[in-house]
Order: sequence, then structure tokens, then C-alpha cells
Amino acid sequence: MPPGISQLQLLTDQIKDPIIKDNFQRVQEEFRRTVINSANWQFYEIDVTGSVTDYAYQHRLGFRPKDVLITSTIGLGVLTFNYAAFTQQNIIFSTTGPVKFRCFLGTYFEDIGA
Repeated sequence: MPPGISQLQLLTDQIKDPIIKDNFQRVQEEFRRTVINSANWQFYEIDVTGSVTDYAYQHRLGFRPKDVLITSTIGLGVLTFNYAAFTQQNIIFSTTGPVKFRCFLGTYFEDIGA
């Protein structure tokens, strides 16, 4: 899995100016402390035109996502994810009717390998 922004390594050892070096070290530490940065998120917008059951949507992440952050849902359908059925290729969801949803898929780094 490619590293997320929290894994970003700034080359602060090469910075000679102590004030600039300190500022870059603070920026790097802030990225590490921010939990939302601790994953490799990909954004998706998915439009489902009717009810579906255990629909397999190909995500192309190259790893099995464990987390879904939904940013919006529009439509009459109720959306349900079957997290246990997620694979390295697909996420699995069901809807009770038409719905368009936007989300981020990823895996929180502390859960990798768990």
C-alpha cells in the first residue's frame, strides 16, 4: 500500500537554518498526529439507479479497504455496506432504491496487518 501523508518524510537533516528546520519538523509532526491523515484514502462518487443486493463495486485500490467515510448521499435508497465481504478488488454494498453517494475508501494504518 502506498504511504499516506502521515508517512511523509521531510528531509529536515539537510536544512541548515534552525528556524526553517524547526518549522518543517513541526509540520511533519502535525501530519503524524492527525488521525485522518493516517490512511491511504481514495475518493469515489457512485451512482446506483435502483435497489441492489450485495453489489460488488471494483475499487482498484490494490488492498482490502477496512474504512468508508461517506461524505454525502442523495436519493431515496438506504445504503448498507457489507464490510466483512470487502476484498482487494471490490467493496460490497446494498441499497433499497436509487442513491448517489460520495465517499473515501481506505484503511487506517494502525489496523494494517490486524
